[in-house]
Amino acid sequence: MRPLLPGEPLTVGRYEIEATLGAGGMGTVYLGRSPGGRPAAVKVISPDYLEHPEAVARFRREVATVGTVRSAYTAALIDYELNSPPFWMATEYIPGPTLSSAVKADGPMPPSRCAEVMAAVAEGLGDIHRHGICHRDLKPQNVILSATGPQLIDFGLARSAGASGFTLTGVSMGTPGYIAPEMVDGDDLTPATDVFALGATMAYAATGRRPYGHGSFQAIYLRLMREQIDVDGVDPALASVIRACVVNDPASRPSPDEIIGMCRHLRSTDGTTPTRLLSHLPLRAPDGPADLPIRAHGSPARSPGEPSRFAGTARPGAFTGSARPKAGSARPETGSARPKTGSARPAARSARPETGSARPETGSAWREAGAARAGAGAGAGAGASGPDRRFAGAARPVTMPQGRGPARPGLLGNWPARPRQPLIILGLAAAGLLVLVCGGASVLQLFS
Repeated sequence: MRPLLPGEPLTVGRYEIEATLGAGGMGTVYLGRSPGGRPAAVKVISPDYLEHPEAVARFRREVATVGTVRSAYTAALIDYELNSPPFWMATEYIPGPTLSSAVKADGPMPPSRCAEVMAAVAEGLGDIHRHGICHRDLKPQNVILSATGPQLIDFGLARSAGASGFTLTGVSMGTPGYIAPEMVDGDDLTPATDVFALGATMAYAATGRRPYGHGSFQAIYLRLMREQIDVDGVDPALASVIRACVVNDPASRPSPDEIIGMCRHLRSTDGTTPTRLLSHLPLRAPDGPADLPIRAHGSPARSPGEPSRFAGTARPGAFTGSARPKAGSARPETGSARPKTGSARPAARSARPETGSARPETGSAWREAGAARAGAGAGAGAGASGPDRRFAGAARPVTMPQGRGPARPGLLGNWPARPRQPLIILGLAAAGLLVLVCGGASVLQLFS
């Protein structure tokens, strides 16, 4: 990505252009943004090709191809303009470096990473092949390493399987070193052409070198036909998969599904989990301390000796044990099933004062009743445990003050009944007031 140069467009269609993503043989790809703020990759055909009907037809085919293919490994078509120049199309913007730039920046990829990228690209090729389309220009510059996995871009040379491989001036288009030999010798376009390009692309990813060296198109083609692909220093198992993809006979090359199986086997023997496409992303705890060790799935690991949250049980301990009776057995007595209130909740018992001290009782009758209740509670706490004990420990029943009725069940639990005497008095007063009002109205009618 680079800033815009003088003379480059500031708007294309309804998109505001912010930067240049790259330039190819037929046009330039810009980073645009829709009026609503959505980023997009806007490809504009070069003005030099507007006079070539074949180039315009090729651009139209690319738009149709991108709109036809529906795959997790390709960018979706958003918008396009093919009626009046400049011709352009907008696709989903996929942030991330290309495979070529990643290798230049970080060096060759390890075998396990090469295996997972190769499996993902093979799956993407299988998706577009099922639509009857061949990419024809697979190379490290056309593979983006996004956060969700590799993505295939630039379908400018894509054609239907079995179509002619020649374009424009009758010369086979593509990048030297990644073009299958049958595309140079003849005109047989098959999905095996993309398999050859995949093998050459992964050779570059594993070595950081061009698969068939530098030089002119003729020199690279001669090495392609007479020499082996450059996989010196590559893991032997990975090198064998690459060599299988670039054999000269198209019928002997593996299919994309077979390549995925080879990569899975390679990663299994390497001791890593197959097809983990996000293993290159850094793992970190979402909200924990920074110094916690991280497990494979991204959550903090427990230190040695630290107990598990549920200690290996299916549910917390509060739901297990003898507190829950087994089905079919008799319900245990209240005194034995419930823990003693005094021992189970010492903090609550000590923090909450006794009812007698918190609400002083008035009158000798109340004092005598309170003393009797206190004696009964102490006797119950000191007595032997048994089924007759309703309240365990030092706890005693809360006595309602005089004037309140017994507790009665309701929607909100067992709430004590309201006193009845004030309600009766209020009702009689309201009735008397009503009689006075009605009688006064009658008297006024008589004298009126």
